[in-house]
Amino acid sequence: MRRGDAIGVALLVVLVHAILAYGEVAGLRLRLTHVVNAALLATNLYAVLALYLLSRVRPARTCAFFVAGYALLFGVFFLYNREWQPLFFLYGILYASVFRLPFAHGLFWIYVAAYTLAQPYPLAAFITVGAAFSAAYAARKRGAGRLVTGLLFGGLLAFCALLYPLLCFASPDSVQTLLRTWHAGDVRGPILTSLLSATLSCLVVIAFGVPLAHALAKARFPGKPIVEGAIDLPILVPQSAAGVAFLWVLGEKGPLGAVLHLPGTLAGVVLAQVFVSAPFLIKAALTAFEAVDPELEQAARTEGASELSILTRVALPIASRGIFVGAILAWSRAVSEVGMVAVVSYYPLTAPVLVFERSSQAGIDQARPIAVLLVLWCVWVFIGLQFLRSATFARWVRGGAP
Repeated sequence: MRRGDAIGVALLVVLVHAILAYGEVAGLRLRLTHVVNAALLATNLYAVLALYLLSRVRPARTCAFFVAGYALLFGVFFLYNREWQPLFFLYGILYASVFRLPFAHGLFWIYVAAYTLAQPYPLAAFITVGAAFSAAYAARKRGAGRLVTGLLFGGLLAFCALLYPLLCFASPDSVQTLLRTWHAGDVRGPILTSLLSATLSCLVVIAFGVPLAHALAKARFPGKPIVEGAIDLPILVPQSAAGVAFLWVLGEKGPLGAVLHLPGTLAGVVLAQVFVSAPFLIKAALTAFEAVDPELEQAARTEGASELSILTRVALPIASRGIFVGAILAWSRAVSEVGMVAVVSYYPLTAPVLVFERSSQAGIDQARPIAVLLVLWCVWVFIGLQFLRSATFARWVRGGAP
């Protein structure tokens, strides 16, 4: 586009808006207020300037894409929903500004699509789709092929779609509502009980699960596949049925119930959480220990290191990353357990049991703030554990086991 052509298009735009301003076009379906008309004039002139500058560095096909995208944006804000007309001034200028920036341009259209098609939760849709697009774009810039980029985007998009209800679920609650719910005496206690019991159960699983995983990784004996398969049994058994089995033995009428008194105690909650979470840590630790190079252990053995030293100074530092992942999975599984905890030890209440109780008795509206608080707490704990995992692993890699 030459400078004269750009000036001619700009003058034509001014003429059209002048005609609209004075209402000299009879029967026009698109009637604008003076404020909207002035804002649209400024936006169109900015778009003409952006198109002129674009034509000086990009081919005509790119300029055609620019015009088509601008027309599509105009249709969304003036034809699809006329109540959005005042917003076109912002979106039109933003479109013209980011068109030459592929990443920002992609995020722009994702937000427009979310704002148009994903009401009443456009922000949640933008976060999920935008996250998948950002990861795929970064992988592409780092040299990933088109197939890998497409598979990454498709897989992340499908996974983020699973997280979409969580974002929509949390968005209606304000900070004041969450704080008021947190300070309620019957809510804060169950949430703290969940966090404490999950942490205790995770520590218990680490105490016996990591040594067991190391032994299974190194030992060879008949029936080993059966033992490894039995570790998955808590995942396969319905949790309510497992809770009834535990009560049959450990309940007040069971052979050990009169001694242990587990129902109605924190120890009962921890026992139920240990049962459901143990396989996640043991399997992750087993895989991590099996990946340790035997030659490294053999070299340490030839230097006179004991089996305990080999475990603590060779195997554990190398397998620590996998063990930490298993610990995070075990903690997450423990804090979310409902069925077995409710059967084995309904009290003290944990947050998942309280959410189930409120939703079944008072409705989802009463249970939602509690569930949102639990999710937020779990997210912060997860972020903290991930940071601790990265810091600990990096320290061990640099300087060996502490």
